[in-house]
Amino acid sequence: TLGLILISSGLFAQDYFLKTSCNKKASEIANAAVEHMLNLEMPIALGMAKSALLVDESCGCAQLTISAISSNNDWGSRKTKLSKIDPTSLSKEEKVWYNYQMAADLNERTKIVDAAEGLFPDSPFIAALRGNLNPRDFTFYPEYVKRFPDHSSFAYNMISYGIMYGELGDSDYEQAKNNIDQSIQLHDGPNVYDSNAEHLASLGQYDDALQSQLKAVDYAAWGSVYGNMARIYWMKSNKAEV
Repeated sequence: TLGLILISSGLFAQDYFLKTSCNKKASEIANAAVEHMLNLEMPIALGMAKSALLVDESCGCAQLTISAISSNNDWGSRKTKLSKIDPTSLSKEEKVWYNYQMAADLNERTKIVDAAEGLFPDSPFIAALRGNLNPRDFTFYPEYVKRFPDHSSFAYNMISYGIMYGELGDSDYEQAKNNIDQSIQLHDGPNVYDSNAEHLASLGQYDDALQSQLKAVDYAAWGSVYGNMARIYWMKSNKAEV
């Protein structure tokens, strides 16, 4: 899946926030939730954010993750969830994210990020917000990797799309796969396998696409958001039997 990060040798991520409003354990879990969110693994992010709130019910990072992955303010529950957060209890970085989610339009969000980057130049999360302003600006992701190599699972995944789309040089699956592999080294999650399957399917390699997609499904087979594409790749690979 195309989208807009925990070093997977351990259970939890490196910190995306320099400081959260959560206690130590809840902060570890909330940072893991943020990583899954950035990798577009929203059900996992939701579960981890709720887990953080079991440890610390006032964990702002977890509350903001849950609101961020909800439907938008126009027809979803994001605004309602944000209204239940006390902004005065948030860390300074969390307050930026709160204001970002409350912003009325892209212009306002851009101003918020512009100001925040000056205040928090070493914050991996604030830097990631810049990419969220225009996710299809593929030139953002190599620069993010240079600044925050240990937090760049989502960025490597996006670079793979930029390469396959010809936005970062010539389209080249092997180069894209190198970035997929870098993403896998940094993060344990299903989305990157879905992305690799998408790249392979675009080349007509449906057998290989199916094998990669099944790795995504394997993270949680029942009700998996990746199951539908696995069925499609299977049908493409077995036309004679369908």
